[in-house]
Amino acid sequence: MRFVLRSRNMLLICDYEMKSEYIYHFFLDARTGGPHAYVLNKTNYFKDEFFQVFYTSGKGDFPGRALINLRHIMRALYPLEIILNVLLILFDYFSGRILRENIIFNIHGGASLSPIIAARILKIPVLWTIHETVPSYKFLIKVGRWILGNKNSYIAVVSKRSAAVYGLSNAIFLPASVDESFWMSKSVTNTESIECNWSDLPGSVRSSIRVLMVGNLNPLKGADVLIDALSASKGGFNLKIVGRKLKTHQTFVDSLTEKAQIFERSGCDRRVDFLGWQSQERVRALLASCDIFILPSLSEACPVALLEAMAIGCRIVAADVGDVRAMLGNCPNSIIFEAGCVRELVKAIEETQLRIDFEDEIQKKSCVGPEWKISRVVEETAIVYRRLLDSCN
Repeated sequence: MRFVLRSRNMLLICDYEMKSEYIYHFFLDARTGGPHAYVLNKTNYFKDEFFQVFYTSGKGDFPGRALINLRHIMRALYPLEIILNVLLILFDYFSGRILRENIIFNIHGGASLSPIIAARILKIPVLWTIHETVPSYKFLIKVGRWILGNKNSYIAVVSKRSAAVYGLSNAIFLPASVDESFWMSKSVTNTESIECNWSDLPGSVRSSIRVLMVGNLNPLKGADVLIDALSASKGGFNLKIVGRKLKTHQTFVDSLTEKAQIFERSGCDRRVDFLGWQSQERVRALLASCDIFILPSLSEACPVALLEAMAIGCRIVAADVGDVRAMLGNCPNSIIFEAGCVRELVKAIEETQLRIDFEDEIQKKSCVGPEWKISRVVEETAIVYRRLLDSCN
């Protein structure tokens, strides 16, 4: 039997007879985001050792088996969603969609309780990876820990801040990582830079600062804070935002559009481009050609977009959320500001503007620290998988 997994970045084909160890990944959301990038960054490194199957909650742009999604219809339906998804996972197991031996459930997200319950019923080893830092998840994580118990399971956190918020003192630290062999500015051609369509062509006299933000358009990503800060700053700016407009946050998206229109009317050299989803190659070109990468998030754990900007060697302005302060410890061209504070972000932007005006073009090189190197994270993750597989033999 042959299983084929397609995504925008890869095509994985695996014969069941060739590999006997499977990692089943469960995501609470089908929309491409941090947890999906967290897994996909490591997939090619595991392709000769483990085969990976993906389950996502609801239909979206991430490939895999779809679980039921009721909470986006009404939050009060989430308990029913949990029950139905447990039944769906049990059905897949007993019908043969999920193999019965040499498998692990790698469950992503603090609110993803359905696969935890199913795994306990089926006695399947679990690696539960926590990607959040918001305090509202405390109760759900407490429930999940109680269900897991101490049998054939590990809890991992992508940031040390997550461990502190949820009291997970014994959690394994498996942060997000970045492939520095791909995320290099020298890999970007002049043609790719020109195709980014900044207000000024590369090498021309700048009338505006090129600002890049990468993140889906939901309130926690802070795009509204960024537009407010640019509106209060002096000078011209071309802001490009890479990220999907989410139907679940349509009111927020509409308010952003209105803010962007007001910003553009405030000066002839002011422009906002909502680019939607973009390929990795296009994001790399945007990072390599921007003047400032800004992470205005109100909440993060270990943001993948920030790691990509660090690998490219961008000038960075980032909110003090999650593990951002530790991540930027080796980055001299970075400024950290208080999350949600427009005044501090304005100050950080203006300070960076001065650096752009008075410095020669910076040499863009990676400043990713050793803890976030993909080789280390892959090695540590493989060790955890092996321990779990050995526990069921």
